[in-house]
Amino acid sequence: MEDLFNAFKPTPDSSVPPTEKAEQPWQFKFWDISNQFLSVVNNKLIATPQNSNSPESSFDVVPNTSLDSKRNPIFIGANNRVLSCIKSGDGQLQLQLMEENIMHLYETPENFKNFTFYSKSLQKRRRRRRRRRRRRRRRRRRRRRRRRRRRRRRRRRRRRRRRRRRRRRRRRRRRRRRRRRRRRRRSILFEWKKVIHSDILEVDFSRLKQIQFRAD
Repeated sequence: MEDLFNAFKPTPDSSVPPTEKAEQPWQFKFWDISNQFLSVVNNKLIATPQNSNSPESSFDVVPNTSLDSKRNPIFIGANNRVLSCIKSGDGQLQLQLMEENIMHLYETPENFKNFTFYSKSLQKRRRRRRRRRRRRRRRRRRRRRRRRRRRRRRRRRRRRRRRRRRRRRRRRRRRRRRRRRRRRRRSILFEWKKVIHSDILEVDFSRLKQIQFRAD
């Protein structure tokens, strides 16, 4: 149905008359929910199941260019007749075949709302496309969110690793300082013992003062 509207689109070149643009209507088949095809028999519209004995159920279809193209308005005809929608005395809508040329309705710039029908198949396709686009957008958004979350997690992990490394370095530095202090203390005590337990009776007090200063 979308190709039909593309084929009958008015061209910007005004030199081409509308009769040369599209001379013949397109053929389509129509059926209801119960898979019964519409057909015309003795100028009457009937619905029959599709089989070998069923009559031909092809209809002439032309778009209605005077109305909004987004709603996909079309004219439906068969055997030099056009399908119209008329209200009965009870107020209910009824389908009726009127003697009218379908190409005449297409060429005249009038609404002809009683002869106009709206194609839901094309609308459904457009809705499906919109839904698909929305789904794609949602998927892209989800992917972007996941990527952002992954990046945040990676950054957090890197920060944690850096903090752990810093803590380890600090601990190592503290341990080294403690070891140095212990070594100094041991060396000082060893020198003090040497001075005290020496066999020399005369003690060098200057040496003792230096050792005490180091210990403090």
